[in-house]
Amino acid sequence: MNDLIFCTGFKGGIGKSFMTAAVVDYFSSKNDNIVVVDTDSTIPDVFKTFKETYKTYACDLDLDEGWSSLFSICEEHKDSHVVVNSAAGADKTFIQNIKHIELASEILERRLISFFMLNDEKDSLNQLDKYYDATCGIANHRMAVVKNGYFGADAVFDVYNTSNLKAKIEQAGCVSYYLAALAPHVRQKIKLERKSFADAANILSFGDRIFLDAWRKKAHAFLRGFFDA
Repeated sequence: MNDLIFCTGFKGGIGKSFMTAAVVDYFSSKNDNIVVVDTDSTIPDVFKTFKETYKTYACDLDLDEGWSSLFSICEEHKDSHVVVNSAAGADKTFIQNIKHIELASEILERRLISFFMLNDEKDSLNQLDKYYDATCGIANHRMAVVKNGYFGADAVFDVYNTSNLKAKIEQAGCVSYYLAALAPHVRQKIKLERKSFADAANILSFGDRIFLDAWRKKAHAFLRGFFDA
């Protein structure tokens, strides 16, 4: 089954674009068909990074037309995973369209996947709680809460790690995962050059590639276990 995948978190700078790149990299390593959708019209880094490599679209999900375009893309590319980079502040329109998302997923026989990016701030939990409440009733939905190691070691997420919310969503079958940070100097080079992780070998030194390859193996192991479950 091909998936409709949202990399979200509803805040700017929380790692949605980075997670989108990681998911694309994983499917690329398996030679799966991929369609990338960037919904961030303010900073469309994902669109610029992948437009030469994959079928890549831009959709404004603040508009009904944007959601309509997204669903049509899913229908047109039935043989592909559709990976969506959510824009910051998309919580309102996402929740407003949850029934449309659920219906499209059902008709197209696509599993709905959410990677919710978490930082170390308490308000991130409030957004997560809202998102979970909106999506928990969807039968064909799998969700992972991704603690972004860019913000520090797993211990900085103690507000989430010790929360009733974590216990509640994991009891319902959701997954929590600490995504270790990629070495900052390597991440910055890839970001500045707008390269996919796979293409980064063309711009990185051998030493930097060692850091990247070690990180990719960890990320792929998590994603393999998540998608195959």
